[in-house]
Amino acid sequence: FVLFNLGMTYSDMGEHATAAQWLLRSLNVSDPNESHVRKTFALLVHSLSELNRPEEALARCGRNHRGAAVTLSAQSHLVPFYGTLGFRATSAPYDDYGIPHVDMTLPAR
Repeated sequence: FVLFNLGMTYSDMGEHATAAQWLLRSLNVSDPNESHVRKTFALLVHSLSELNRPEEALARCGRNHRGAAVTLSAQSHLVPFYGTLGFRATSAPYDDYGIPHVDMTLPAR
């Protein structure tokens, strides 16, 4: 969980290259069922897109979830971006601590 927190902190600071490194390390040692893994993927996608590397983020999701759908809770303003990566909205917008979100799924491959 410490690696995730480091990645999140660097992402919040706008240091996306460093954030991506910590987030990838977090994913490499985390069980896929741990509560922070979905948020880790979301932050990783955000950081890699800020670095103009969204395909890398999508490929990483595919490697970790081969044969399974990838789901995430996207901030509403990011729905168009996730749509370009193949994600589809699966819920109506909802409030998550004052921030509008939408559940999205990338179908299994």
